[in-house]
Amino acid sequence: MPWRKIADMPKVFGAALEEEVVGTVTGPISTGSGFHILKIEEKRGPFVKYEDQWNVRHILLMPTAIRDLAATLNEIEDIRNRIMTGEDFGELAKEFSEDEGSALNGGDLDWFGAGVMVKQFEAVMLTSENNVISDVFQTDYGYHFLEVLGTRNFDKTSELIEDRAYSGLYSRKFDEELENTLRSIRAEAFVEIKNLD
Repeated sequence: MPWRKIADMPKVFGAALEEEVVGTVTGPISTGSGFHILKIEEKRGPFVKYEDQWNVRHILLMPTAIRDLAATLNEIEDIRNRIMTGEDFGELAKEFSEDEGSALNGGDLDWFGAGVMVKQFEAVMLTSENNVISDVFQTDYGYHFLEVLGTRNFDKTSELIEDRAYSGLYSRKFDEELENTLRSIRAEAFVEIKNLD
């Protein structure tokens, strides 16, 4: 089929494809002219956006007044060695990682795009192969090592459209509320005019 907007397709096709991503293959769709199977080959338009994303887990140890840099480095190297000899990454992350946001999830940071993490972390992440434990490295937060669990090119089109719609609604609602507030202030204002003669 040639390029088409969702609105220009038969409604049954548009409904089946509207929220889907590139590569999606629909199940059989029944219409008056028979059964159809559709595949999204590509999307384009002003709101179409794809983002490279990584799924990473890590363990972080931070130096403290009691544990200096050298002791912190030794401890995280020991934890890494335990994983390399077969211990479970997730369990050791829960026990030792000092990143409160990911420790309870076994060190899993979930999916995120470029520019989210500090540059030292991102540099190691970008040069790491999937499912390989990195060497220990230092950032402003302390010492880490990481494992890239997967990479993907994620379709952020729906998210972008939702964000734009939310911004438009918020802006319109804000303008309405501001006008109502100014109107009520004017209505409640008491003005006394005095003759200065």
